[in-house]
Amino acid sequence: MKRPRPEVFFLVVALLIGGLNAIVTPLGAGFDEDTHLARLWEVAHGEFIPNRLLSRGDSFPAAFQIVSYRQYRNMTPVSLDMWANLLKVRVDPAEVVPHHTRSIYFPLLYLPQGLVMVVVLLLFKAPVAVLYYLTRILCLGLYAGLVYAAIRTAPFGKWLIAVLALSPMAVIQASVVTPDAFDNGAAFLFIAWVLYCTSLVGRPLSRREFITTLALVVLLCMVKPTTPILLLTLLLIPRAALGGGRRRFVLVSTAILSFLLLTVGWNAIMGLTVGLGYPDPGINPAAQLRGVLASPFEFARILGETFSTVFPRYIKEWIGVPGYAAWDFPSAIYVIYSALLVYVLFAEGVKTSLTPGRRLVLALTFLLSAGAAATIMYLGFNPVGANVIAGIQGRYFIGIAPLLFFAVLPARPLVRRSTAAIMSVSSLTLAVTLAASSLAYHVACGESWFHLGLCYLPDYKNWGPSRSPTLSVNENQFLYQDFSPECNNLETVRLWSRTTAAGSDAQVRLLLVDTDTEEVLAQEHVLLARAPANGWLNFQFPSIPASKKHHYLVKLEALGPTGDEGLDVVYYETDEYFEGHAWLNGDDLDGDLVFQYGCRVGLERLISAASDR
Repeated sequence: MKRPRPEVFFLVVALLIGGLNAIVTPLGAGFDEDTHLARLWEVAHGEFIPNRLLSRGDSFPAAFQIVSYRQYRNMTPVSLDMWANLLKVRVDPAEVVPHHTRSIYFPLLYLPQGLVMVVVLLLFKAPVAVLYYLTRILCLGLYAGLVYAAIRTAPFGKWLIAVLALSPMAVIQASVVTPDAFDNGAAFLFIAWVLYCTSLVGRPLSRREFITTLALVVLLCMVKPTTPILLLTLLLIPRAALGGGRRRFVLVSTAILSFLLLTVGWNAIMGLTVGLGYPDPGINPAAQLRGVLASPFEFARILGETFSTVFPRYIKEWIGVPGYAAWDFPSAIYVIYSALLVYVLFAEGVKTSLTPGRRLVLALTFLLSAGAAATIMYLGFNPVGANVIAGIQGRYFIGIAPLLFFAVLPARPLVRRSTAAIMSVSSLTLAVTLAASSLAYHVACGESWFHLGLCYLPDYKNWGPSRSPTLSVNENQFLYQDFSPECNNLETVRLWSRTTAAGSDAQVRLLLVDTDTEEVLAQEHVLLARAPANGWLNFQFPSIPASKKHHYLVKLEALGPTGDEGLDVVYYETDEYFEGHAWLNGDDLDGDLVFQYGCRVGLERLISAASDR
């Protein structure tokens, strides 16, 4: 029986699961898709300098924001009807809005997708959704092709590369509109090519192989600014493999010039002229750099403290999270994928010599790349003098991860390799994450089928009760909030309280009313002294089985005099919940109370039903 080839397995699974993920993920739900789409709009119009076109007044099509899931007020499930309506949205030249892109990457990362936009939108006037899906598929195709070539090229560790490239996060990033697909794929290919060159014994690189090396060096310098640090792995290539001194001179010169001109030059000019996209007065890259140079040991401490304290989150994000970490994948995914990766690491072996010195180069290059990513975040996106580096995400390490694993790859296999087990577990991991995404994005309370606990809605995107004002329930004021649940088995309503009445014996009454029958379904008295100073005030009641799409009203009324005290409930001044309204003394307000209703559905409902038998 013919042995499965890792590159073929990778290609089939990446295209299948990635293609489905490109369709399942709502438009604009991927990390930074809106900002990358804005950059594509400029490139499609022949403008390679970011924000030069967008800075000319209102010039960004409103259609892109209309279809974007990221522009929703709440994380609303995308139904088939909503999906069908999104497919009707087209670019209208008369409907434009102001927009600014944060993407200042080298234009090569956007050229293929920009060409798709030219054909789909500007020539054929197709719906915006068609552009989204075709661009996602193109990104996935670029990633799959580059990694396929990497696996074929690698002299050893082929299954290791395949499993790393099929991590849930890698596939998610490859199947949305982002330059990460090209960047990660290029990094995998470059590492594999260097390992191939390192394994050559008894002959120098052929002319074709040497030209390929130069081309990959130039390509690597046109992706994200930290990826070119992989050029340090060129030190692994034996002098004999390069041949004469002229070749070594050409390779070193090409690497240095490409890095200085394409990486440093482009990003320095963009940073100084265009900026990094965050007009925060507290962020000053020049001042931050001066501080780092003046106190390098202090910055080293900040680096160490950042990675040591946030390391578990980096690992989680590197394995996989949905766009903007909007919800969590099943916890088992992280255990299963980690176990699979360890197994593949022990089942692979180095067929050629990977000396301790070469392993050290791989490990140091990984550390320098990770440190460079953190440094860029610190300089460009953190306030001057920050003690911890905010903004680093685990997905930034996808492309450089092979360096670390190859650095510790055993000289010979320590366990027997089962390709059937590797393929089955890897496919299962991706299938579960795809199923979780389908439920979370398209089914109300979909997460309740892979997480325990009540389903709480609305799921606010702009969560920030600390920045919002409060409304007080006292002897002179009462509050109402009406809502219509998206789930059955309603059994709690909670409101965000910022009450400071520790010594008060005044009380407030909470009532749940059926607005159709005006029947009071539940009520509870709350002592102001026990109301949360900054947290949820829970109003629990017996489960209401047929609560979905029914209309309810929560009333908050004072019981007698309250003096100068009151129940202070946080209030959104904007309309964050479209299915209901807040009322103050009977008058309809423009915004909503910060509230959520909770339903016992999904796994919790199954467990509850089983325990009642």
